[in-house]
Amino acid sequence: MRVDNKLIIANDDGHGGFYTGDYASVEGLERPIERYRGTTLGVLEWGISLGTKVNCLSEHFELFGTGPRTDLAHARRGDRRVAENLSAYARRGIDPLTIVANKAHEVGIQIHASIRANPDYDPIWMGEWLPNTYNDTFYFQHEHLRIQNKDGSKGWHLSYTYEEMRERKALLVQELMRYPIDGINLDFLRHPPFVGYDPPLIESFIKEHGQDPRGLADDDPRWLACQCAPMTAFLRTVRRIVGGKMVSARVDRRYYLAQGLDIETWLREGLVDILIMAEEGFGGYIFDLRPFVDMAHGRCRVLFGEEAVLEGEDTSAEEDKALAEAGVEDTGIGRKMLTKEGYCQRALRWYAQGADGVHIFNDQHNYEVLAVLGDPVRCRQVLGLRGKS
Repeated sequence: MRVDNKLIIANDDGHGGFYTGDYASVEGLERPIERYRGTTLGVLEWGISLGTKVNCLSEHFELFGTGPRTDLAHARRGDRRVAENLSAYARRGIDPLTIVANKAHEVGIQIHASIRANPDYDPIWMGEWLPNTYNDTFYFQHEHLRIQNKDGSKGWHLSYTYEEMRERKALLVQELMRYPIDGINLDFLRHPPFVGYDPPLIESFIKEHGQDPRGLADDDPRWLACQCAPMTAFLRTVRRIVGGKMVSARVDRRYYLAQGLDIETWLREGLVDILIMAEEGFGGYIFDLRPFVDMAHGRCRVLFGEEAVLEGEDTSAEEDKALAEAGVEDTGIGRKMLTKEGYCQRALRWYAQGADGVHIFNDQHNYEVLAVLGDPVRCRQVLGLRGKS
């Protein structure tokens, strides 16, 4: 008997195509989606987070390329293209997310708007131009909401401990519900941490347990439970806003509790419909998915999250300047990707462990893979294997 096809989700970060200039026109937005027609792709995730700015026409969030601190003069060529492309759409009153959603539905796939949980950037990676350009005004005006480390120092990310931060993210979800989308994806691999040793959490813990959590081990079960409370509260809000539409979450299978992500409670309360288990970092990782399938108990679909990039790095502004002087385009430094055979071999492993499908990150236009990946029979044929399951 033929095994039913699996759910395949591919993530388009909503940045790369603008960065290269491929999404500079409506036709450029629609062309790659048209090529999904007839493949096994079930859901296209469209990233709307460019730092804490967005790539859609918003009433409440800054469009990438705008904002008083934006520093495109020191940015990469691709960053300037993103700003130019989005500005051109805005002047014409065209919203890229609407174009993408309508085209996806035309070719028979669902569209989920993907929100990066903590997409703000620090200056350590590429310099001050990066946070100044990618982080919105709200970020700089609310430094008091930054995560506090155990030693009392401040981190770079804003903390979900604070209701004001949760309300800000909920406002984005609420705004996205105006679009013809089928669901929301919350990407918790971009970028932890989400809470810290924040004063409200410390006060709450002392009140309940009579001791300061900073004197305990980081993995003390009581402290982990305390740290998980803010994000669970946020997920409940998201569920109320989204209603009957889909909610998916991509999380790191190793550190989810330490990051304040109580996925067991999310599953028990029906807060997510699709759980994507992955690892932060380069792809090629292997782990046993069965414990998460068992945890889900059939209450939601569980997907293995593939990171397609095995080696390589993003180009810095300095590297891009050198490439520009040499007349070379930016294609990433030393990038190595999963092969078609690798995808199929790995997918059969995850399907045997009970996976309901596969989530692909950083390889959304690999149509050769998408043509077969959701069909276990065709995966086996790619590998020259006999049998139907």
